[in-house]
Amino acid sequence: MGEERDLMTKVKAITIIVLFCIMTGSVYLVWPIVSKYVDTENHEKRELASRPELTVENISDFPEEYETYVNDNLPFRNQLIKTGKKVEKHTVELQSTDKVLVGKDGWLFYVNPMDGNPIADYQGSDCLTEEDLYACNMNIQEAVKNMEAEGRTFVFLIAPSKERIYSEYLPDSLGEPAEVYPAVQVIEYLKKNNPNIHIVYPYDALMQAKKDLGEDRLLYYKTDSHWNELGAYVAAREVMKEIDGEYPEDMPALTDENLVIEEKDAPTGDLTELLSAVGVVDDGKTYLPTLEDHQIDVELLNFNLMSIFHTQDGSKDKVLYVRHDSFGCNLAYSLAKQFKDSVFVHWTSGDAQDIRNVDPDVFVLECNERYLYPSMHYWYYPAAEPAQ
Repeated sequence: MGEERDLMTKVKAITIIVLFCIMTGSVYLVWPIVSKYVDTENHEKRELASRPELTVENISDFPEEYETYVNDNLPFRNQLIKTGKKVEKHTVELQSTDKVLVGKDGWLFYVNPMDGNPIADYQGSDCLTEEDLYACNMNIQEAVKNMEAEGRTFVFLIAPSKERIYSEYLPDSLGEPAEVYPAVQVIEYLKKNNPNIHIVYPYDALMQAKKDLGEDRLLYYKTDSHWNELGAYVAAREVMKEIDGEYPEDMPALTDENLVIEEKDAPTGDLTELLSAVGVVDDGKTYLPTLEDHQIDVELLNFNLMSIFHTQDGSKDKVLYVRHDSFGCNLAYSLAKQFKDSVFVHWTSGDAQDIRNVDPDVFVLECNERYLYPSMHYWYYPAAEPAQ
C-alpha cells in the first residue's frame, strides 16, 4: 500500500512538472504569431537587454546577463506589467521609484537624482557656489556681448519645474519649496553683474495664472514632467513682454474673454511610461489656448533636432532662434506665431555657426531650472571670426 502511495505521489509530481513545462513552453510557441496583435512597444524609456553571447570573459556573469535578457523579453511582458500595476493599484497604492515620485491625487513627479536632481533643486540643497556663479556669468556675459555685436537680442528663459509650481501635490515629507535655490541665485547674480540682460523666469506669471484659472485647469500635466500648451503660452507671453516691453495684442491674458481655452484628454505622460503604468494611471486633461490662426507652416517638425516655422502674417518681420530642452516643444507654437520665421533647435544639436547661418533677430536660450548649471556652464557663443 505504501509503495502505491509513493508511486501516485511521483506520478502527480511528474504530471505537474510536465503540465508546467507545456504551459510555459507553449507561450513561446504562440508568441511569434500573437505578438503581431498585442502591445510590444518599449514604454520604459531605456534600452532592453539583448541576448548575451557566452564567452570566456563573461562566463561568470553570463547567468545573470541571460536572466536579465529573459526578463526583458518575456512574451506578453507589457500585458503582465500592466496587469501587475492594476493589481497593485487596487490592492496597494502605486509605489514610487528612484525616478518617479507618486504624489497626491494621482500626480507624478520626476525625481531622478542623476538627471538634474529635481528634489535637491526643489529643496535648495544643491545651491551653486560663488565660483559656479562666476563661471556661468562669464559665459552668458560673453554670449550677450557677442550677440549684441551682431545685432541680436539675447533672452535667457528659465522654465520652472513642475514640483515648484504644483508643490501642494508632493508628499508632505518633502516640505515647502526652498526660497533660495539655483534659479534665484543665477537670476540675482546675472542681473547684478549685467543690469540690462534679458532674463525670463515665469514663476510669478505661472502662479498668478494658476490662481486665475482655479484648480480645474492646469498649466502642467499630471503625469508628465513638462508644462502643457497653456503653461507654455504663459511663458511665451513673458518672453515677448521682455523683448518688446509689453504683451502682444494677439496674445491676450488667460482671463481675457477673447482667449478660448480648449480642454482635451492629456497624452500619455512620460512619467506614466517611466513607471510602466500605461493604461493604469489617469493622465488627466490638458488645456490649449485657442488663438487667432496665423497659418504657421512647419518645414520640419522634429523637436529633438530642428523645427522651422514660417508665419504667413505680413505684420511679423523678425526671425527667432530658440536653443531649448524638452520644455521648448510646447513653447514652439505660441512663440513662433510672434515671428516671421522661427527655428527651434534642441540643445543636443546646433552651434554658433548654425545660429549665424539662420541670422536671427532674437535668440532665446531656454532650459528647465534643474539643468541651469550645465546649460550656462557648457554652452558658449564665441565672437565671429574676422572677415578675410
